[in-house]
Amino acid sequence: MLALNVFLLITTLIIMVLLVYNEFYSGDNTSFGVLTMLNLSMFTVAFLVIVGKNKFSLSIIMLMFLELIILIASSFLYDIYLSGNKSVFIIIQYFTIISLIMVARLNVLLAYKQMLILVISIVGFLIVVKFYDKLHKYRNISIILMVVFISFLLLTNSTMYGSRNWIKIFGVFSIQPSEFTKIVYCLFLASLFSIFKHERGKKLIISGIVTAIICGILVLQNDFGTALIFYSLFIIMGYVITTNRNIFIAGSLFTAFVGVIVFTYVGHIRGRIEVWINPYKYAETTGYQIIKGIEAFKSGGLLGKGFFNGEPQKIPVVVSDYIIAGIGEELGVTMVILIIMMFLLMSVIIISKSFQLSDNFDFYLINSILIAIMFQSFVILGGVSKLIPLTGVTLPFISYGGSSLLSSYLGFAFIARISREKKTLERKKKRNKPMRRVRALFATISLALILNLLYIVYIF
Repeated sequence: MLALNVFLLITTLIIMVLLVYNEFYSGDNTSFGVLTMLNLSMFTVAFLVIVGKNKFSLSIIMLMFLELIILIASSFLYDIYLSGNKSVFIIIQYFTIISLIMVARLNVLLAYKQMLILVISIVGFLIVVKFYDKLHKYRNISIILMVVFISFLLLTNSTMYGSRNWIKIFGVFSIQPSEFTKIVYCLFLASLFSIFKHERGKKLIISGIVTAIICGILVLQNDFGTALIFYSLFIIMGYVITTNRNIFIAGSLFTAFVGVIVFTYVGHIRGRIEVWINPYKYAETTGYQIIKGIEAFKSGGLLGKGFFNGEPQKIPVVVSDYIIAGIGEELGVTMVILIIMMFLLMSVIIISKSFQLSDNFDFYLINSILIAIMFQSFVILGGVSKLIPLTGVTLPFISYGGSSLLSSYLGFAFIARISREKKTLERKKKRNKPMRRVRALFATISLALILNLLYIVYIF
């Protein structure tokens, strides 16, 4: 099955080259149809392999056709109703296809559930696009929504993977309110800092208190990964909004201080760090998942073992938190590296578009959502590859999970809709400068992740 891996790698590279050419050289979307066809060809070829390996099971064939129809329909809907950034859509569609392929390969039942979640996510996407103008007009309501969603965080009644951060409804399905709170939090920050142009010090204090409340609730629920994302988002957006680098420096120092305190007095966190340093010491217990993930990357090598030639099902939580390890084992570390580069390319495109936005609310909102998506990606990619201690979050657009996929698509909806807004020829250099540094930070973290993966393959 290495032929499939090579096909997926070459197709991914072609997609990336065309995206770069469209965005930074030609300046148009004329190859949107070609890029869509390349994405769909990846899905079709990979799914035909899945169908063959499952002895042409009718359920797999039905799954393939239904998901193909959904992907084609979403392309037409985007092309018809949005004249925004089509390059970002192609990247999100690419991530979605990788997700559909891997989940179907791992668990057919979950693949059907993922398909249903995808449909709901596309509907949610269209609703946000339809009503964005009204939300923009009455953006003050985001402050009220922030209070409501903080209340939702307090209603969690179910524990999964050690974190009590789920709401179980009628004992049938569960939602993770923190995923949606991230979107509302981005709206809250954008609204707070764009409505009142002065008194930034007071607004930083208000947003800091809200952030502290959210992080405190998440820490009590044992959801340290999501708390880290909220905290990082607050620090970086505080820097972006005020253009004061001291906020970033103070935030980093405070993080180091709190880290020492937490390591000293919180046994759960100390245990995670000890497992991160030497997982083989805890190979039979808490270190097992990390070891299986590292072994998946190492055994897969650059080109992977091939579809159905690996054993990703032996990796705990492989369909959600550890899906990237399953990809690394069967499709290769090169594919993982290209996925990281695709995330980076997405961030570069969105940040470049944001520089041309005339409305500060749009500017703050599109970049805060991007930062949330990127840092969540870095946290889980770094944790699975043992670059940083592991925290249980999902990989946006790729991991299995209803709350994760729906919230990711809602965030993408805001990005896509804002991309349609009127541009200004006047560059707001002071406002844009911090995001250029954030872009450089994303590139540095991506490089660190790539080098770490190569270290695992060749040295570890």
